[in-house]
Amino acid sequence: MGSKGIVIEIGIYEVRGALFSSFFGRTRIERMESVSIKEGETAAAVEKLIADFPSDATITLILPGHIFMIRTVPLPFIDRKRIRKSLPYEMDGLLPFPIEELLIDSLSSTPSEIGSRVMAIAIPTKLLQHYLSLFPEGRKPSIAIPDFVSLLSLGINIKGEDGIYGIVETEEGKTSIVLIQNGRPVLARSISATDGFPSVHETIRTTIKGFLDAGQKITRLYTTGSKATTDFPPIEGVEQIVPLPPIIKDISLKEKPSFATVTGGARAAMEFPWF
Repeated sequence: MGSKGIVIEIGIYEVRGALFSSFFGRTRIERMESVSIKEGETAAAVEKLIADFPSDATITLILPGHIFMIRTVPLPFIDRKRIRKSLPYEMDGLLPFPIEELLIDSLSSTPSEIGSRVMAIAIPTKLLQHYLSLFPEGRKPSIAIPDFVSLLSLGINIKGEDGIYGIVETEEGKTSIVLIQNGRPVLARSISATDGFPSVHETIRTTIKGFLDAGQKITRLYTTGSKATTDFPPIEGVEQIVPLPPIIKDISLKEKPSFATVTGGARAAMEFPWF
């Protein structure tokens, strides 16, 4: 039995959405729409967009990645349930909010000599509630994920990659970058115009610096988004910069390549943790 879902991404200037169907692990994007946000009326744009989609479809909300906090935490075990249970205690004191005011989960865990290295993400509960309040009653999202998780979902399904590779998404007012190695995320970052907004070239350069310092290189960076370009000056440590493939596994980006985050969200809810 198949199911239908809606992915909604709230951006700075518009709200994007996609209707998808899922059947035996395969995902098909059926329709993609967008509504401009006029005079800051985000809730009105959200309501207008979801009115065009089936009322019985579950909603996945994609949130700006820069509102999440990311930390890498070493733990002496690898069990997923134990990781989720212990993260709030391990993150206490590492974040600029009281733990009781945060929602925390792990994005990935990598085996280490002592147990595992966990990439943990957190968001203030009140901030998540604010975004949920933009939706009308009866049409609230059941899942919320950061935008970079959608990119990771696309990235891990790109075939034939070795070494460290990633995706850079450039939109009006934001840039997101994810890096992947051996099918696991090793970095996720999203910045907005409010962060001072350096150039995409500078964002990439500073983001990968730690890998270069460790003697590693990035084999390939895929670019996507409405402001995407491959016309960068050479970046030390990056061997190749190319457009994101138009088809990744069963997700097609041919019709609207700038909807990468939205379409990736259709798979992300099945492959990664959510709030």
